[in-house]
This record gives sequence, C-alpha cells and structure tokens, in this order.
Amino acid sequence: MTDSDTPDTLDITVYGAYWCPDCHRAKQFLGEHQIPYHWVDIEEDPEGERFVIEANEGKRRIPTLVFGDGSVLSNPTNAELAARLGMKTTAERLSHDNGSEYSALALLLATGSNFAAGDVRATSTKQVTSAAGEGAAAALMIRDHLKTV
Repeated sequence: MTDSDTPDTLDITVYGAYWCPDCHRAKQFLGEHQIPYHWVDIEEDPEGERFVIEANEGKRRIPTLVFGDGSVLSNPTNAELAARLGMKTTAERLSHDNGSEYSALALLLATGSNFAAGDVRATSTKQVTSAAGEGAAAALMIRDHLKTV
C-alpha cells in the first residue's frame, strides 16, 4: 500500500462468480496479503452483473475490482494488483549463505527451470534431480528474502 492510500481508496469491491478461477486467484491474493474486500457474486446479483458489463465496455469480464477512489481493474494479474496496491514486486539483491550477493535474475538464470531443461535433453537423471533441487532452493531463498523487503 502507498502512503496516499486511505481506507476510502482501499475500500475494494471484487465482482466475480463462484466458478471463475481468476476470481479465486484475485480473492486469494487479497486474502494472503490481509487486504479486506467486499465480494459481489454477479451470478446472484443482477445489479453487480450490470455494473461489470458497463465498466468493461459491454463485456462480462471478471474479476472486476473497484477501489474506493473509483478506479477499476478488470481481470488483473497478481503483479498488476500488487502494483495498484503499491506493493514491492521485485527483489534487487539476494545474499547467499556465504555472504556473497546475487541479483535475483542471475540467481534464477543460474538455477531452476532453465538449467533443468538443458539437463533433461542430456538424459541424465542425476543432473535433472540436482537442477530441480537447486531450483527449489533458489525459489525458497527468493521467497524468504521477499518476506524481508
């Protein structure tokens, strides 16, 4: 959240439907970040459905999120939602256990799926297992670091 956000601008209403996976994702994102919101199921609320259609130029695009300041996001990605909420979405530097620093991009490129994909072509089970383990370790390091920023 940014310094300019007040309870009015963070008064979020999520319009969606119980069967919509993107709606579940948006609600999960808000819940995981402990951001309160109002839920409107457009399958049960004709006024809510009309609002969504009007806000999306005649399309029934969900989830549609409305903020207290009147701004609207339609089917945002988690990154777009985080940016709207003023959350930091990138890590600048990560420290390794031995004290050396890696950029998050360099760490991801050095381990993880890019490395594992090359090993799969080499048909070495040991290399694939090693790469997958290194990728998982990198993901855990990134997750733990992001909790501190």
